[in-house]
Amino acid sequence: MIVRRSRRRSTTPPPPPEPGDWHVFLLRNDCRRVVFEDLVIDGNRTGLTHPDEQSHGVEVESGTEDLVIDRCIVRECFGDGVRLAGTDQVGKTVRRVRIQNCLFQTNNRSGLSIQRAVEQIIVAHCHFDANVSDQSIDFEPTGSGGPTNLVVQGCIINHTNPTKAVTLSGLKGPDPLFNCKFIDNIVLGGPISCSDVNQLTIQNNTVLVTHLGTTVERIPVQVQRGGDAVIISGNLLVNDDTTTEAVISLSEANQRQVTRALVTDNLCFARSGNGIQCLSSDDIAIQDNMIVATDACKQGVFIRSESSDMDHISVRDNDVTVKENGAWDRGILIASNAPNQVRHVSVVGNSVRGAAEGIRFENSLFNHTPLCSLNRIGADVAAPLNGLVNLPEQAVVVGGASSRGGAAAASGAGRILAGLHDPNNRVLGNVGDMFQRLDGVPGETLYIKEVGNGTTPDWHAK
Repeated sequence: MIVRRSRRRSTTPPPPPEPGDWHVFLLRNDCRRVVFEDLVIDGNRTGLTHPDEQSHGVEVESGTEDLVIDRCIVRECFGDGVRLAGTDQVGKTVRRVRIQNCLFQTNNRSGLSIQRAVEQIIVAHCHFDANVSDQSIDFEPTGSGGPTNLVVQGCIINHTNPTKAVTLSGLKGPDPLFNCKFIDNIVLGGPISCSDVNQLTIQNNTVLVTHLGTTVERIPVQVQRGGDAVIISGNLLVNDDTTTEAVISLSEANQRQVTRALVTDNLCFARSGNGIQCLSSDDIAIQDNMIVATDACKQGVFIRSESSDMDHISVRDNDVTVKENGAWDRGILIASNAPNQVRHVSVVGNSVRGAAEGIRFENSLFNHTPLCSLNRIGADVAAPLNGLVNLPEQAVVVGGASSRGGAAAASGAGRILAGLHDPNNRVLGNVGDMFQRLDGVPGETLYIKEVGNGTTPDWHAK
């Protein structure tokens, strides 16, 4: 008799294989003095078995020092082409890395990613082409320890997906991205987004944000959520997206302001939204920029106390203009937003044309009388100056040696003010100040302060 054991087929499918980390090269355990030169590093992302997003071309782990990647093609990686991931433990940062003359092409996640503590990194004369899903260059620190002393120079970035082309970011609090220069690059197709930065320079770049027909916000250069000592200068910036909010934006988020920033000598083309906007930031100078509307746009320069007070804002010597069918609602808008105040602000020496309004002060939460003088408003602008009724003294300072006088007797600064209504018992003045009443009548148009410093009475009509 033959006895056979019956086999019952299981109806439960086997568990799927665990995804694998398919790095082409892995540097770990404190590698030193490594050179990759004249290589094609192909991650074979479409042929991998169960890969995950950590399948990188070159994975550089903590403790690696003195690494050179030169004249290499890094392509088709399922994760990043090159990933630098250090820690802030003593001796465990990734440091002294030079990546130059390389092509990063059709990698799935990022061409180059920088995560956690790295320092003394140079990325020069590289091409980043057709990244599939994420940023072409991605600074995305986690844990502790921010990137320090980095230069990205002379690269061409052809960005073809809706994400940010470049993110330059550090960590909240004591570990921002520190001392970083992004200079002389060409970025096509996507924006540069920055957060938690200290001593950041974005200079002499060309950035083109193309129209995608989506609602994804794609500001060509944006600094938000923490920034200090920021320079944005000499860039050619083009927004060709009809839904983008601004060409350059400085803004506060999560109670982290941008402070001590200089935005200068940029050529900005706006197809929608604002040219240069500054929201809830302090100690900001916006100067010597040319801001061009190529379609119907809002404000050439837009300042607003959106989520906190603003102080010491200077808008000077900017040229707000138009090209072909371009038009601005307003050349320059300074707006307070309840309950947050705008304190010291100056608008001097700007040129505005192609706008319905030249300069407007909006809402009433202004803490000091603004300095607003010598602005050149084109003949095509119907309303050169609006919003005096919203200001503390319904006036602006248009000239004089100083914006305010001294405390001692006869120490007036010789201010020249222009505003509405009789200044007596309303406008603070110093001996020697002059007030030009814009709604005056004969005998009540020009007033001189002859008695009292820092007081409101004793303005005498001339």
